[in-house]
Amino acid sequence: MRQAPARPYIPPPFLAAVGAVVVLSLVLVATAPLWREAPARPADPPARSLALFFRADAAGNLTVLKAEDGAVIDTLDPDRGGFIRTVARVVRRDLGPGAEAHAMPFLLQSWPDGRLALVDPATGRSIDLRAFGPTQAGVFLRLLQQEEARR
Repeated sequence: MRQAPARPYIPPPFLAAVGAVVVLSLVLVATAPLWREAPARPADPPARSLALFFRADAAGNLTVLKAEDGAVIDTLDPDRGGFIRTVARVVRRDLGPGAEAHAMPFLLQSWPDGRLALVDPATGRSIDLRAFGPTQAGVFLRLLQQEEARR
């Protein structure tokens, strides 16, 4: 005759500790929105600022245009500019339907201390491009440098 396997013994203090961790986790998750702070905004004005539009065409090219006169800053074919494409897609998605006809340009801003941000004045959203690493931020910095070289 087979005997039923013995249930493993779990000490009550261990069960109490596991229960406390579960309850604490639930409390922290439930109250997390109360702790959220507004992101820090740079107090000083940017050293450089460039107003841009991103336009995609049917061939898959992404054109970066200077907002004030419509001059082409760069045209990225489908094999180049993956990071710029992704950021442009994200900011357009955040605008909702009709984003392609968005009349307000995005602002690419840099500060002397190395901060670099893409700001959408329509939504107030600011993307700190340094958060993606120096290589990715450098892609946007190159747009600023190309525009300065044209002046």
